[in-house]
Amino acid sequence: MKLPERKPVQDAFEGSIFVFNDVAFLATESIDDAVLSYSGAMTLRYGVEYLGKPQFCIMPELVVMDYGDALAGDEAWEFLFERSNLYPRADVVGYRNDGVDDMIVVKWLDLMAPVAVTAFSAPNEHTPIAWVRGFIGPGFDTLPERAQSFLPHFENIETWQATRNG
Repeated sequence: MKLPERKPVQDAFEGSIFVFNDVAFLATESIDDAVLSYSGAMTLRYGVEYLGKPQFCIMPELVVMDYGDALAGDEAWEFLFERSNLYPRADVVGYRNDGVDDMIVVKWLDLMAPVAVTAFSAPNEHTPIAWVRGFIGPGFDTLPERAQSFLPHFENIETWQATRNG
């Protein structure tokens, strides 16, 4: 059986990445007190955290079931979140947030953790610019629909801080 070509789930976005207190955010306008990390066209990819190792996430490109079927792209993503509990030994192939090409068994992924959103400078890059934790300011509607569903939106840094302190 020939495996399908690896295909990450990704969307294009034009904006900026700002860092505040070592946390990266997407924005379309400047964020007071935050450091501009990147600005321009970028590719957003979506990942799943490792169980017990939340500093790592994998951006699935291919899922191979233990009985031989394989899925890529959106089909692989949908399978992970809707049917992977039936196939805990399925392998997930993709790049981690540190740029390492990896393969991990589904049962070692934390499918209950929030989806990781990572930003890359180009569609063919494997190491992200940042793992972004939200969107700050106006322009949230310019994000791809998928990114809107996974990223929280904050009016400003203060509203984000209030969610962390309260």
